[in-house]
Amino acid sequence: MGAWAGPWACICDTNTGLLWEVKTDDEGIHDGSWTYSWYQYENGVENNGDCYFEESRCDTEDLIRHTNRQKLCATQNWRLPDITELRSIILRESKSGSPQIASEYFPKTQRGDYWTRNADRPLYGVYQYLHTGAGAVNFMSAKTVTIPYRNAAFVRLVSSHSTTCNKYPQ
Repeated sequence: MGAWAGPWACICDTNTGLLWEVKTDDEGIHDGSWTYSWYQYENGVENNGDCYFEESRCDTEDLIRHTNRQKLCATQNWRLPDITELRSIILRESKSGSPQIASEYFPKTQRGDYWTRNADRPLYGVYQYLHTGAGAVNFMSAKTVTIPYRNAAFVRLVSSHSTTCNKYPQ
């Protein structure tokens, strides 16, 4: 099914069997402009992002909790992708100056870093004193970086629930 038939709330990657969250611009929970600090299982920094769908929390764990409670695309196992999973949706044939991702399927992709679940990675340079952070992928440069948990970055959630993946556009 072509991208023109969308918009979609989720996209299935038939190469990996992963179901991806599609970002919006409606200022709701899935708005592509919101950023989050990295926080998972009492590790990282709580509430240090920039989102307005909730008064008191703006971190990755909160987004995941809300998305699972919402049962986005009939799925309750949303999570942060690992570096390999997030890099799997990089599209190297993109137009110069555009995100290196299939924008027709992943609209609202921002210029900036996207969190992964890869934590406890050593920090270098000006952030070395913070010791560790989490991995992130930048779709403009197609590079993987490690940034401090306290930084605000974007998020694209993933689900590995393959039976749900069959129900959504590919």
